[in-house]
Parts: sequence; structure tokens; C-alpha cells
Amino acid sequence: MQERTRRILMTICGVLICGFSVGMFNFSALGLDPFQVFTHGIFKILPVGAPGFGTVVTAFLMGQLIAFFNRTLVEPMRYGKKKGK
Repeated sequence: MQERTRRILMTICGVLICGFSVGMFNFSALGLDPFQVFTHGIFKILPVGAPGFGTVVTAFLMGQLIAFFNRTLVEPMRYGKKKGK
């Protein structure tokens, strides 16, 4: 497999895993951990550079992935069945 193709596949897999993880984290209602507070503060202080491929993929897919994983995996695990049935 070419290096570029491998990197693109790894980025997409990482975004999928991140989307599922964010969905699980949101339903847990635990709040922010110290590292997230730290990175949020650093983000507000430092200037942001040009977005890369991973940033663009995340920007366009993360919301849809979180909604998909919430609907198909997280809610059935939390409630035992799909909501509304």
C-alpha cells in the first residue's frame, strides 16, 4: 500500500474512532478533564495555522459521525434498545 493511501485510511479510521469516543463521552456527562481544559486554554492563546487534511476531514465528518454512533451504538447500549421503539 502506498504511504499516502495508508495515511488517508489511518486518518479516516482515527476520525471514526474519535467520533464514537466523543459520543460515549457526551452521554457519560462527566464534564471536562484537566487536559481538555488545558488544551482549550492553549487554543485560545496561540494562533492557529493552516488546516491540514485531518482537520478538514474532521470538520466535515465529525458531527455526522457522532450523531451516527450515538443513534446506532451508544443509545442502544445505554437504554437497552433503540429510542422510540
